Amino acid sequence: MAKWDELVEAGVATTARVSGAPEGSRWQHFYPRDGLVLHAYSRYLPHEGEKRPGRRNTDYVWFTAEEARGFVPADTAVGATRQVDASLIERLARFSFVNNVACLSLHYAAEDVRLAELTARVTSVDADVIDLRFEGRTETAASSSRHRAARWMRVAGTGPFVSERGFSGEVLGTARYDVSAGRFIDFELVSLGETWTRPWRSSEAPAGDRRRTPLGFSLSLGGGGLAETVPPAFVELYGWERPATIRSTARKSVTAAARKSVPAKTRTL
Repeated sequence: MAKWDELVEAGVATTARVSGAPEGSRWQHFYPRDGLVLHAYSRYLPHEGEKRPGRRNTDYVWFTAEEARGFVPADTAVGATRQVDASLIERLARFSFVNNVACLSLHYAAEDVRLAELTARVTSVDADVIDLRFEGRTETAASSSRHRAARWMRVAGTGPFVSERGFSGEVLGTARYDVSAGRFIDFELVSLGETWTRPWRSSEAPAGDRRRTPLGFSLSLGGGGLAETVPPAFVELYGWERPATIRSTARKSVTAAARKSVPAKTRTL
């Protein structure tokens, strides 16, 4: 990335928007520069019978500046606590704590969240900078039959496909927050737990017959690099206002141009 930044400075590469694209036409234009961007890593933890040790994957998590303040207690005195806003820890549970180690994964729906709690506690104060400690837990459980893609794969016979899946893990972390600047200067969060799956072809098996694998996640503060502007996998489900896409804009332009090329009498038929 350092080499890429050099190319940008030299004018060889560019980070400009695609020519003709409207302002805010892609999710990367919503990159929260003044918010909180976390680099998320997922990997299977060492376990007996592991076939491909070291497999891992990566993604990002975005929070606006307003959302990021939901991690910080209103009282900044040592010992002050707060329950982190439910929408924030649920975002992690639904979109980040998913088993994407080997490939892309389905997200968890809101109703799949069984537990999502995170407590922030002020551990020290140094002028305008406060140190925080996070403790919590998330639990999710889902039936993939609700997902259209999963139903299609089952009918198409491309399974076995997971009909039940979940994750349960403890969440721990630390952070440093600059109150005067209104932003985090450090943020580390980990979740260690167990993911489980039950393939649909074993649907006749007892409910307890599940494949269980130890799974871990690590989230750390991004450094502001260009790669971090790549939108998170499930950013469209954050609940943010959806931007107009280049595709829809281009489609409208092509349609308008096509209509102009067709005689008015023909268009009325």
